Amino acid sequence: MAFELKNYQFSLGEHKGKSVIWVQFPNNDTLREELKLAFPTAKFSWTQKCWYLSDIAAIRRQLELDTKHKAPFCTSPRLTQNPC
Repeated sequence: MAFELKNYQFSLGEHKGKSVIWVQFPNNDTLREELKLAFPTAKFSWTQKCWYLSDIAAIRRQLELDTKHKAPFCTSPRLTQNPC
């Protein structure tokens, strides 16, 4: 299967002092494997219980996120139901 943006929610944030893109999706083996294949650098935060990617321009372009300026940080993806 191919990685489809519509299956994931993205929000900008900070984790361990670094800018990240939180990746939220239903707990599903297929979606998890698709994420890891599309983004081999994807990591899981056990403290936040959420997947994340480094917040860099190349990844923002792949995710079709604004690359011109940074959005306000969310320190935790669990603060609200909605992404930042």
